[in-house]
Amino acid sequence: MSDDLVDSVKKSSESSIVDAKQSLDDAVSQYTTLLQLGSTVEIEQARSRLHTAVITLFWRMRGHLVRSDSWDDVSEFDDWDGDVIWSGEHPQTGELVVLTGLSDLDDWVESTATVEQTISGPKFSGKSEQRTITQRLPSDAALSCAQLLSQMYTHYGWDAETDGKLPRDKLGGQA
Repeated sequence: MSDDLVDSVKKSSESSIVDAKQSLDDAVSQYTTLLQLGSTVEIEQARSRLHTAVITLFWRMRGHLVRSDSWDDVSEFDDWDGDVIWSGEHPQTGELVVLTGLSDLDDWVESTATVEQTISGPKFSGKSEQRTITQRLPSDAALSCAQLLSQMYTHYGWDAETDGKLPRDKLGGQA
């Protein structure tokens, strides 16, 4: 993960799964709205927030999922849903990407792969610049992951009233 994303996830790690889910819902809503109405800059910012929100919720849920289903590690996440979450050409690399189950999402999140990308826009006065940036989930993949994480959120009962208890209290584990 990029340093900025790590910092963002660490800051949000003190928030609950419920807060992370709300942030994801907000990011999805904002991205889909701006996709229809927003400028390129606004869409890019919303896409970045969506990517961060997906990863944040995944990280908040990750330990609970492993413990609650008695899995040994993240590699067994595929047991929950073996369907393809998303597949397609990655817009930053042109490579075919297939996310099958949450272990692939975990691999993606843990990846520090970078890509050379040409950046251009108004702030470059018509010029473009090559920059090395961290690969993000394609926006369609992030939306598909958001949908799966939302289903899991509901499946594990985190959408229900918790009487002031965090989801970890309901599962009997520690966060």
